[in-house]
Amino acid sequence: MNKINFVVFLIAGLQVAGIEMWQNDYDQRLYYTCSGRDSISMITSKHDNRT
Repeated sequence: MNKINFVVFLIAGLQVAGIEMWQNDYDQRLYYTCSGRDSISMITSKHDNRT
């Protein structure tokens, strides 16, 4: 099975099978590999410049 890797900056969220899962911290890269017959249905990001 082919695997797909995604790199997303800031904070990234994945929605897999209707479940929202945050996968990294602010300003970190996201590495996520789909397994089996899974797929990513949505990628979102949030950014906050709090000082």
